Amino acid sequence: MSNSPPGAALRRRLAQVIDDRSTITGDDYTDDGDWTVDPTRRQGGPQSRIGPVFRWAIAEGFLEREPVGSCLSRTPSRHAARIPVWLITPAGRRWAREILALPEQQP
Repeated sequence: MSNSPPGAALRRRLAQVIDDRSTITGDDYTDDGDWTVDPTRRQGGPQSRIGPVFRWAIAEGFLEREPVGSCLSRTPSRHAARIPVWLITPAGRRWAREILALPEQQP
């Protein structure tokens, strides 16, 4: 399993979500399925690239290594399954603010 950094757009999205909360879920990252991680998939559909983004963030120390709990998913494709809730670390918050201070890259 590779812990290579996700693309710039995926990192920036993570920074946006981390910046304004103390915990994060996959639903937060995809805005309850309205933000599509994989452009080849439909909004609200399966999001196959969330796991690698979260694994990378954990490896970098931006999220705690173990979830602090779970909650029912709000994303339609998950059918109210339980999903992990991750605690954002101080290093994660610093990283997010550094990323968000940079100009957004155009595709």
